[in-house]
Amino acid sequence: MKGNIAGTLAIDAGVIIELLLQSKAGIAIRNAMLDEVIDAYTTEIAIAETKYVLCRKLGWNEGSKRIEKLLASGYINVYRTDQLIDHAAKYKCERSISLADCFILALAKKLGCKALFARREQELVKEMEKEEFDVEILFLEDLI
Repeated sequence: MKGNIAGTLAIDAGVIIELLLQSKAGIAIRNAMLDEVIDAYTTEIAIAETKYVLCRKLGWNEGSKRIEKLLASGYINVYRTDQLIDHAAKYKCERSISLADCFILALAKKLGCKALFARREQELVKEMEKEEFDVEILFLEDLI
């Protein structure tokens, strides 16, 4: 894996989807988790987003089964959304990015860690070009 993603990370639904679909990037993340190189956190919103995307790709039963197995594994810590509302709402107020992304950024800020997104989403990159965020943002596509 190129780049340094060691340590605690707030991971977006896109990263979880790559992990559960076992893409090249997803396998690299899985190995980093198994080797305890990264300590992954996400939000309840990212889990919901992952669930509906997997439902569309794999069907409800298979998608739900994969998510439940991942959550039971303990390799991803799910942070309660109610503890992130103020930070997420402030990001959403100030930036033109999705609410789900705002919660990942709020989680990274709360934990003092980096935020990891699967790919360079146009709206997020546009906001990064306007003004730097107060948390470090990484993209999985740049690291694999």
